[in-house]
Amino acid sequence: MIWDSLDRFQKMKRDRIAFVVYELYRRGGEANLKEFEGSIAANYGIRRATIDEYLGDLQCYGAIEIKKNKIVLKWDKEKAEKWLKKQGMLPRDE
Repeated sequence: MIWDSLDRFQKMKRDRIAFVVYELYRRGGEANLKEFEGSIAANYGIRRATIDEYLGDLQCYGAIEIKKNKIVLKWDKEKAEKWLKKQGMLPRDE
């Protein structure tokens, strides 16, 4: 599996990006940007500069869109759930 070849820091980044996507998914796919960043920083202990980097990665990937002061998950519910299950953030279907 591809994740086996990742080093410790790459795995940590992957997990943290999954936290960001999960939180946005949990909030119905959209949130106020500043509140969202503050919540991620407080709940997951991720610095705001790091969150901005992850949001940039997700934006390049096409997963999110940032409009003015709002962050929106561009993936539909099915795609988001499939990705989150693959990351271990949601229980897998048996």
